[in-house]
Amino acid sequence: CLKSEAKEARKGSYAVPLESTAQHEVGGDGMMSPEAELPRKALVSRVLSARPKLVVLEAPAGYGKSTLARLLTAPNSVTCDALGAVTLLEYHRRLLTATADGCLERGGAMMREASELAEDVAGWRRLIVSAWRERCKPVWFVLENAEQIASFLEAQRTLAGLFECPHPDRQIGRASCRE
Repeated sequence: CLKSEAKEARKGSYAVPLESTAQHEVGGDGMMSPEAELPRKALVSRVLSARPKLVVLEAPAGYGKSTLARLLTAPNSVTCDALGAVTLLEYHRRLLTATADGCLERGGAMMREASELAEDVAGWRRLIVSAWRERCKPVWFVLENAEQIASFLEAQRTLAGLFECPHPDRQIGRASCRE
């Protein structure tokens, strides 16, 4: 894919500063208070009306990144959660599962092929990029706890390979914790 396509896709990104949703706004029953619901709905409306290709939600723990990501992407989303992925192979498995989930034609075949890769990093990367390029249903691709891969240089390279080639049917959301 051309670098100019990647540059063009970045123009479609949308940045909105997140303010704390104050953890006390969620009651003991796990339900959000009506007062907290209104600002989120307005924010979701603003972001979705901009039709971004990439949304990055970055804030300290408890600010509502995951909640906002779910509101933005429901019901058409797949999630790759990096939390607890302690090896590159585990992260690549999660990334392939999420990437292949929306594939219309070869998702199952790709997962079978992955079972034969063992710890072949180049093979995993090739398969993940292949899944990314497949025709898919329109979907939000959400990277949850993305800060967890900071120590996996190869995982960062794999993600960079995906983001360099924007997919017309995929929008990307990333939720990361920063302290």
